[in-house]
This record gives sequence, structure tokens and C-alpha cells, in this order.
Amino acid sequence: MGCGTGEWVIEVAEEFPTAYVYGLDLSPIQPTYVPDNAEFIVTDISEGMPDFDDGRTDVVHSRFCISAIALIRYLHAGITRDQWPVYLQEILRILKPNDGWAQMIELGIPYVHSENDSLPPDAPLSKVAHFDT
Repeated sequence: MGCGTGEWVIEVAEEFPTAYVYGLDLSPIQPTYVPDNAEFIVTDISEGMPDFDDGRTDVVHSRFCISAIALIRYLHAGITRDQWPVYLQEILRILKPNDGWAQMIELGIPYVHSENDSLPPDAPLSKVAHFDT
């Protein structure tokens, strides 16, 4: 979801040659090399994923990189807060029942924030998010 340059799609397709890997993005991704078991689809995932059948997908991977507009958009400025429920519903719809896997990763600046300041500074999450520079 929101595959950007498509590098992750290509790496996964090469690592798992028996899998078929799709990369979805708003922008046309046209790498010079695409493995036979990979495909790029230009689509707006905030409007659903009609190319995918119910309950047929093993894994959905999406990654969010923190940016200046992170407070209003997710998936590196692709999905708005209002679109997030539809996005999650579509992921649940296409995943295989009982054993499908959704993986959402957030990457960004090394700090942890709690909106109500209830997260203590020594919380385990703070230790994970801390990077020595």
C-alpha cells in the first residue's frame, strides 16, 4: 500500500519467488526491472481496492514515514484521518480470514508523544523509540 518507488515490492518478490506481490500507489511506478511475480497497480487506495477479492490476500504491508503533515495524513501523506476507517475496512476485507496478516510500520523522528502526557519518560516505548546520534 503506497509503495512509492516499488523497491520493497521488488525485494519481497525476489526473496519469496513463490509469492505474487502487488505494489499499489497513486503514482505510476515504472521501475526498469520488475520480477515476474510482482505487479504495480496505479490506484487510489482511499477509494477501496476493487482489484482484490474478499479474503484472498495473505499479507498487507504499509509503512508510514513521519513528515511535517503527519498530524492530518498517514501513509506518508496518502491517507487522511477521515479515510483511515475505510482503508482499514478494505484491508480486513481482502485479508484471508483467521490467518491473514496486516503489517503497518511507522518510521520517523526518534521521539514519543502522549496527547494527555500520561506516558512516563521511562516507558518501554520511549526506550524503543530512542536513537543515539
